[in-house]
Parts: sequence; C-alpha cells; structure tokens
Amino acid sequence: MIDGVLPTTSTELMQVSEEVRRLRRLSEDLGTLSKAEEGRLAMNPTPVELREVVAAAAGRLRPQADDAGIALSIDTGEAALIASADADRIAQVVTNLIGNALRATPEGGRVDVTCSRVDGHAVITVADSGVGLESADLERIFERFSRGDSHRARGRWGKGGYGLGLAIAKRIVAGYGGDIRLLRSDDGATFEIELPALS
Repeated sequence: MIDGVLPTTSTELMQVSEEVRRLRRLSEDLGTLSKAEEGRLAMNPTPVELREVVAAAAGRLRPQADDAGIALSIDTGEAALIASADADRIAQVVTNLIGNALRATPEGGRVDVTCSRVDGHAVITVADSGVGLESADLERIFERFSRGDSHRARGRWGKGGYGLGLAIAKRIVAGYGGDIRLLRSDDGATFEIELPALS
C-alpha cells in the first residue's frame, strides 16, 4: 500500500487490521505461556465457586453455539464446588475448551459442559460430538504449537489457532495443583479439568 502496489481501500485495511489482531493475540499468548512455564504467571488463588465461573464462561459462548446450530448443555449440579484458584484464569481455561469444542462440532451436534465432585476433587468436563482427534495428535495435544494437525484443528471456520491455548490451559490448571486431560477422541473429544476441592 505504501508503494502503491495495493489500493488503500476499506477491504485491504480490514485485512491488515485482522492480521495485526492475530499477531497481537499470538504475542500475548506466547507471553502468557512463557510466564506460566517460568512460574511467573500471576495466579492469585482464592476460594472460587467453580459452578458460577463455568456457567458464566459457557453462557458467553452460547450465542456462538446457537449461530452454529450446536446444542450447548450446561449442568453445574446443585452442590457447592469450591476450589482455590483464580476465577479469571479458570474462566480462560473453560472458554478455551468450549471454544475448541464448538469449532470441532458440526451443525446439529452438541457440546456438554458439566461440573461434579469426585473423590475430593472438583471436576469440570467439556465433551463434544465433533470430529475427534487423530491418534498421532493425542500424545502432544497439550504441547505448544500442537494444534492437532487433523481436520479437527482447522475447525468449521477454516482456520485453527496457533496451538497455544491447551498448552496455556495445562499450565494454569497445574499451577492450582490440578490436571487437565483428554479422555476420549474417537467420536468427538472429552476434556476433563480436575482441581483439589476445598471442604
């Protein structure tokens, strides 16, 4: 554009703006992951009612699910589910998992989000009826830049992320003494977050 090769129209400027947004997000994600790996990420643990965090995060993504023709089910249970964590960080993890599930699920499919207490642990589960993951992706899905090179990663909207979301999620959950794992991948995927529950 500066050299006059491309016209400076609203269409071209919008493309530039979108690329700048992508690069900014990549830079922020890399910074977050680097801090998490070095133990410098502010975690700020306090007693958090996970059911409220999960319900709010899922609720923010419901319009996206509705637009895509996907049934988004949220079951947070009736009993309190308290863990020592940062509500914003856990919301970031849950939002990432649900967003991935929605991108991987075709129209007419479903994404189920549940909360439960199992053996002294708070468990958050995100299950989808999407395309699943290929076996080659399973062992490295939580590694940085691993998007799952299968068709799942590219998603319904054509482009996947940069493969940092799950790596960041893994380290955030570990910072609160928990774990995140992939349980099923043949006909869809089920991710489970497990955190020590407060009595």
